[in-house]
Amino acid sequence: MKKGLTISLLVSMLLLAGCQSGEEPEASPNENTSTASTSLVESETVESTSQSTTENTTSSNTTESTSSSSEVEERLWDTDKAQSLDTFMTDWGETMDQEYKEYSQGNNVDWYGEQIPDELVGEKKDWNTVLEEEPIDFEWSENGEASEDAYALVAVYSDADTQEYPDQHLYFFAIYDGEPKVLISQQTQGNAENNFYFSETDNEELQDGFSDIVNDDRI
Repeated sequence: MKKGLTISLLVSMLLLAGCQSGEEPEASPNENTSTASTSLVESETVESTSQSTTENTTSSNTTESTSSSSEVEERLWDTDKAQSLDTFMTDWGETMDQEYKEYSQGNNVDWYGEQIPDELVGEKKDWNTVLEEEPIDFEWSENGEASEDAYALVAVYSDADTQEYPDQHLYFFAIYDGEPKVLISQQTQGNAENNFYFSETDNEELQDGFSDIVNDDRI
C-alpha cells in the first residue's frame, strides 16, 4: 500500500515538472527597452532626413531668388530709368527755358532735313558719327549694353520742334564701358567728310542727372 502511494506521488511530481518547463518565458525588461530605443532612433532619423531635405530645398530657392535679384539690379537701363529721364528732361528743360521731346528708332526728329536717330544708328545709317574728332559707333540699346567699343544709345532728346534756329539742341544719352555719357550736337549742315559731330555736354547738371539715373542715385 505504501509502495503504491509512493509511486503515485512520484508520477504526479514528474507531470508537474513537465508542465512548468513547457511554459513560454516572459520577455526581459532589457529586451523591451532595446526594442523601444530602436524605434525611437528610426523615428529621429526620418525626422532628421526630412528636415535636412527641407533646409536644402529652402537654401536652393533662396540662392535662385538672390541670383535673379542680382540680375535685375545689375541692369544699366530699363523702362523705369527711361521714365525717370523723361521727367528729369521736362524739369531741366523748364529751368533752361527749353522744351524737349523724346525720340527713338522709327520715331525721328527732323534735324535740318536729316531723320535722327535712324540716319546715325542701325541699318539706315548714312553718316559717320564722330566724337571729339574720333570716329564712334552707336547701338540702340534697351538695357544699356552694346558691343565692344560701341556706345549703347538709350535715349534721344531734342528741342528742334520748339526752339528757334540756330539754337536747337540734339542730345544723345548713351552708356560707354559702363559710364553714362551725354553727347550734344548742334551741327546744322553737311560736310565733305560726311561726318556728324558730337561733343560731351558742358552742362554739369544734365550730366550729373543722367549719371544719377543710370546709377540709381536719384530719390
